Amino acid sequence: MATKRPFIALDGTGDVVTSDFTTAITGDLDVRAQICSKDWTHTAIQTIVAHHAVTATNRAWAFLILTNGKLRLTVYPADGTTAVNKDSTVALHTAAELTDAVDKIWVRAHLDVDNGASGFDVKFYYSTNGVQWTQLGTTVTTATAITGWTPVAATAFTVGALANAALSFIGRIYKVLVYAGTVLKVNPDFTNYVWGTGDSANDDAIGNTWTLTNAKVVAYENDLNCDMPFELEVDPPVVTGSEPVSLAGSSR
Repeated sequence: MATKRPFIALDGTGDVVTSDFTTAITGDLDVRAQICSKDWTHTAIQTIVAHHAVTATNRAWAFLILTNGKLRLTVYPADGTTAVNKDSTVALHTAAELTDAVDKIWVRAHLDVDNGASGFDVKFYYSTNGVQWTQLGTTVTTATAITGWTPVAATAFTVGALANAALSFIGRIYKVLVYAGTVLKVNPDFTNYVWGTGDSANDDAIGNTWTLTNAKVVAYENDLNCDMPFELEVDPPVVTGSEPVSLAGSSR
């Protein structure tokens, strides 16, 4: 029998995975995730990963999928309240030839707060392996560089939704990496944890703890269809309420 590898399954009804990592990233930002969406052009915006508090003054950034399939990086460089939205110039599902509820893909957003020409750049990418990246559309440039960006700390990083569980993702999230410049800050790999019966939290390799709220941990031998977690929760089992999956990692 093939190894059942777990992942996070989210159905868009208040699901969120929250970290205890709260340190603000004040310079260049690089966000990457391996995902599979149930609908790449869903009727609502979907959150991949964010550092975005409920309180308006405590917002830093959010990496999103728009209803037209484009990627968006929203940043709050001035005051933690005023959003600056930067969207990919091409839809992800079109460029990567993705099929709804079938294809998983790596996505990436890179923020260069000072491009050397008195502006800031956002570049979007996609990848099939998380190593070799293809730029999604063209570079999105803003004329004024981000200076003195001091996003508030003490706000949790979240996966699959904003901090108040709004703009929930619908599908699967496998892995997430967030860099401050070139320094890796969080790297939850939900496919490589040991999830035992009743577990609702796990640590990433750096030591950050990630806690599930409503989100399910599911293990399938064949993970090609993003519909499966919502239609088949008994066979194969939902790990949090059934048998543990023995993989390398730490659990709580």
